[in-house]
Amino acid sequence: MIGYIHGKLLYVEGNEVLVDVNGLGYELSVPDSSLSRLGKEGDEITLFTHLVSKEDSLILYGFESPEEKVAFRLLLEVSGVGPRLALALLSRLSPAQLLQALANGETSKLQAVRGVGRKTAARLHVDLKEKARKLLSGKGTGHLARPIEPTEEPGTSVWDDALSALMNLGYRRNEAENALENLDHNDGDAHDVEMLIKEALKQLSSKGRNTGR
Repeated sequence: MIGYIHGKLLYVEGNEVLVDVNGLGYELSVPDSSLSRLGKEGDEITLFTHLVSKEDSLILYGFESPEEKVAFRLLLEVSGVGPRLALALLSRLSPAQLLQALANGETSKLQAVRGVGRKTAARLHVDLKEKARKLLSGKGTGHLARPIEPTEEPGTSVWDDALSALMNLGYRRNEAENALENLDHNDGDAHDVEMLIKEALKQLSSKGRNTGR
């Protein structure tokens, strides 16, 4: 099993990277969060890896931190959640933010990720809430040298940014939250904060007309 690789970053294309390790090139799929911290082509980098074996292929996934790798593996434990969706979740939420959402039942934050609908978000919370709480408390971290610590940074998810923008426009918090939660996050660019705001405003405007507001 390949636990990590260290080598020269040759190129980045989308979410795929090629790393030269002593003359051997490794292709890896990485989340956006890791990509933003890798540096530029030609730099020496380290990626913690997870190998997914399929009937017709072997796909190597890479992560800038061991915490991301642990969170990725945790997501794969849920039925119906594959590597692509797990990668999308980690592209929009840090490991700490993801675990907090799972532990606290903040399914609306999960739904803000493209491909995560209401049912999937609920299943993620039910299946992983206890394990997420253990990781946040410093238990069950496996090979990690440190726990995944919770964070209180505001506005760090697209959902939070969209909620804040709607409230700044004069909508009450419960109105804005309901509008965001009612969006179909399986379609469109729901991972884009501007798109979330635009679609939520359509709902709020429609409700305003219906109620004569």
